[in-house]
Amino acid sequence: MTFGQRLKELRIKSGLTQEELGKRVKLSKSNISKYESDDVEPNMQTIMEIARLFKCSTDFLLGATDILDERTKENELTFEIEKLSVESKEELQKYVHLLKIKDQMDKSKEEQSCVSEKKA
Repeated sequence: MTFGQRLKELRIKSGLTQEELGKRVKLSKSNISKYESDDVEPNMQTIMEIARLFKCSTDFLLGATDILDERTKENELTFEIEKLSVESKEELQKYVHLLKIKDQMDKSKEEQSCVSEKKA
């Protein structure tokens, strides 16, 4: 299936007109029509916006896979992080660092517990 065929299929399944889809991704109805007929190829930013809108992978849109949604929870999180302000991203980095420390402490406790049980 081509990009255009996949786009049209997703749009119709979502109950959107070309005009409605265009408004959601800030494109004209004409551009959507050209994409669906494979007359024009969208740029990467547009492909990513369409993938986000339809909650599918860019690989699916581009025909690299037939699996509609290969995105993992980690990828979903990455999309959300991209939307954060610079300040929020810095705070998130600090929080992730603290979580890593917590995980290390939890792992150490588990290992100590196992060693204690083996001795008993």
